[in-house]
Amino acid sequence: MKAKTTHFRCLMTRLALLLVLTATGCTTPHPFKILASDEGATASRIEVLPPTTFAQRDGRLSTIYIPANQAATCMPEASFGQIQAQPVSMLRDGKSVFGIRFTAPASTFRDRDRLEAALADWWDRDIDFRACYAMPAAERASLIRTVLQQRPLTPTAQLDEVFYIPSRDTTNLRTVLLRPGMQVCANDAVAGDNTTGDWKTKGAVCTWVADDSHGGVTLDATASHFGPLHNTAFEYGNIYRISAWAEFSVPARDSLVLLAVYPRDLPMYAQSEEPDPTTIPLLVGLKIPPAPEIWSAFRPPPEPPPDTPEVRLSTLCSRHDVVCYRFGERGVFSTSFTVFLNGAPNVVAVGTTLADALAMLAPDLTTRPFASASSIVQSEDPAARERLSRALGRLKMSRVFDAGLTPVDVSNAGINALAIPLLPGDRLQW
Repeated sequence: MKAKTTHFRCLMTRLALLLVLTATGCTTPHPFKILASDEGATASRIEVLPPTTFAQRDGRLSTIYIPANQAATCMPEASFGQIQAQPVSMLRDGKSVFGIRFTAPASTFRDRDRLEAALADWWDRDIDFRACYAMPAAERASLIRTVLQQRPLTPTAQLDEVFYIPSRDTTNLRTVLLRPGMQVCANDAVAGDNTTGDWKTKGAVCTWVADDSHGGVTLDATASHFGPLHNTAFEYGNIYRISAWAEFSVPARDSLVLLAVYPRDLPMYAQSEEPDPTTIPLLVGLKIPPAPEIWSAFRPPPEPPPDTPEVRLSTLCSRHDVVCYRFGERGVFSTSFTVFLNGAPNVVAVGTTLADALAMLAPDLTTRPFASASSIVQSEDPAARERLSRALGRLKMSRVFDAGLTPVDVSNAGINALAIPLLPGDRLQW
């Protein structure tokens, strides 16, 4: 009898949810939207809204998270702190799925730390809501990470979110997160003339970053599959010198997150003794899952200890869950990825903007010699700005989202949209 009662209540709850979702309608993702923020329409104030992020009429923002358990039911709505959560029906791949719409003040959405704190507070306090969705404790990190990635992002924040490139702050280590499909090249140098101590360049040696199928990345997938071309047993807590990407080895065959880390200054002259490893670029490998405190080594807390980025890097490379690599004598890394311009694949450097792509494809857009698209945005040349605007009007751009290509709408940002950085897999067609 008790089982029948429980089954009946479950059916009634599902019916109630269905009625709520029917009343609210089915939400359809929109294109990526590049908009001027509430603070102004300059290039530094534009934001990219992902397809599942929406601006509300009351000045609040919302985004939709699709839980892993699609068979669960839940109550209509619940609010804790700054977060309001409610079930919605989301159109995904032509099918209707259940999702959770998170709504919060726009100021909270635009501040990563505030949004993360608000989501964590909601998760810890709104136990009944997530219990209805049968969301296990392990889904907490996924939910918070997904919502953070779907918040509106400025050009600077987008580079930081995708590639972990920090803002220009002397207390931060300069880093680039290596993602699958990217290319990384090392431009090495060796000691030259002994009388001058100059460095002699050896040229670039490149490889591709690949998914290791266990949540991390690897370099030179073929060599990684068959094993590195040496017998050294790599261990955590060391800085290893490699002279070919096929020598790259992972301790205990673990999965790693890899970051290219750059010093503030390179050694200018080749000395008789070897330069301090923290004065040359390093690849830093973090064992998955990285310990939370590791990230503070790259970005110190608001009140950092009296040290330097180099000291923090040296301490980081000596950890039992971190391994660091240097390439040759003084290898300097460059990182790039592939985009498609008018149907043709092009390898572009990390940080390449829409303005850079426009300059490559249509150098005749300017009316003055040597003027770039980005410089025209800041100029007062009405004719040149008008030509840029017309060029953007002809642009058809797509970006990868949710394992598919989604249009990017630049019409509402004007030529300030040229400041948007390109991301891996972007398609641009004029």
